Amino acid sequence: FISETLLTTCVTVGYNPRVGQYEMTGATNISSVQNRSLGTSRRTAIQLIEAALQQRTVVVTKTIIDPEGNEKKVKDVEATSQAVQAQEALNDLFIEFVRDHHSAAIEPVYNELYNSHVHKTYREPALKTYPGASPTIHLRLHQFRGVERIKEQDTLLAHAVGSGKSFTMITAAMELKRLGLAHKPMIVVQNSTLNDFARAWRTLYPAAIIYVPQPGDLEASNRKRFLQRIATARAAPQQL
Repeated sequence: FISETLLTTCVTVGYNPRVGQYEMTGATNISSVQNRSLGTSRRTAIQLIEAALQQRTVVVTKTIIDPEGNEKKVKDVEATSQAVQAQEALNDLFIEFVRDHHSAAIEPVYNELYNSHVHKTYREPALKTYPGASPTIHLRLHQFRGVERIKEQDTLLAHAVGSGKSFTMITAAMELKRLGLAHKPMIVVQNSTLNDFARAWRTLYPAAIIYVPQPGDLEASNRKRFLQRIATARAAPQQL
């Protein structure tokens, strides 16, 4: 790509596994017009390519004189912006080069390494409720899928507000407990939503024994007792 784009044959690129980055030799010997025209007045094209190979952010500095008369290097915002734009343009050229010359060789390798795993999908369950849950509440399909995924792996519930994430988390916690996958599931919520979350839990699982900490539990004088209650599963009656 460098040879064809910058019309040069003096550059050699190699990968150094000891430092985990690409190294370039002969870059200072390029004198082609393309090396200057595809770069900026402060950074040549080969300098931008080398920074991209090493995943370095391009920053152009300038020297100023501070109020005390000392020289100081600061970021040249305009020159840096020009360099970043030029680097992005070179990146686009590289993508086109790969597609035109090497896509047939790269595509099967990419598919084998990164595109061969199909994520598990979950069909709508035959039973609308989980054991112990209220029979009057039926989870929606995306909630069921979230519960099943949580039971198998770390999961991000990137659902919109109002889509039922609370019921998904509550059901998942109860299922982890029921299946023996977790001994004492804990859900951390904001103080402002604590009581609402507790009511949702009691609505979905009326017979569940849960510990909802009160503001006094988190005071310094009660914190030790609060942790002991969590450890021994003994909570005050009004907190169950």
